[in-house]
Amino acid sequence: MYCTRDWVGDEPFLILLGDHIYASNSTVPCARQLIEAFHAVNGQQSVVAVYQAAGEEVSHYGTITGTWTNEEHTILNVAEFAEKPSLDYAQHNLVTDGLPDDAFLCVYGQYILTPNIFEHLDRQIRTDDRQAGEIQLTTALETLRHEEGMLAFLVDGDHYDTGLPINYLRSLVSYYERGGKEVRST
Repeated sequence: MYCTRDWVGDEPFLILLGDHIYASNSTVPCARQLIEAFHAVNGQQSVVAVYQAAGEEVSHYGTITGTWTNEEHTILNVAEFAEKPSLDYAQHNLVTDGLPDDAFLCVYGQYILTPNIFEHLDRQIRTDDRQAGEIQLTTALETLRHEEGMLAFLVDGDHYDTGLPINYLRSLVSYYERGGKEVRST
């Protein structure tokens, strides 16, 4: 993502992770839902798409918590980001009101980010600040959240992770099992 810095310039931009397949549960594609949420809230803060996940999944995904800003519980003011936290950490630090027990909000793999994210990625690259051997987008997002705030949007859709071979296989089966329903990607 960092290599797009000059191309993006000073505009907010949409990211869809390449190792996910997205399927909307409505007639509005998932990315369009996120874009509409971004414009509805103010168009000035980054917005991260999230989904409700079982506790057993949090160690595989970026996980957030915060406070709901609307009665529908679709927009959240993000209070913390954690990259692949342990279940114990999530249970003690990432619980979000209004979710069932042992349910958390995990990053969906779609983001609308302000261009300030590049400053934080640049700092990580220059200082070789790595977690688990990698420059982490989540680390940069947490820093961005501290500086300018951040919102999350609960997408009405499913995402299928294809980043690991077993997840890829499970994703293909789950996506196929959606069967007769009309499936809209992105």
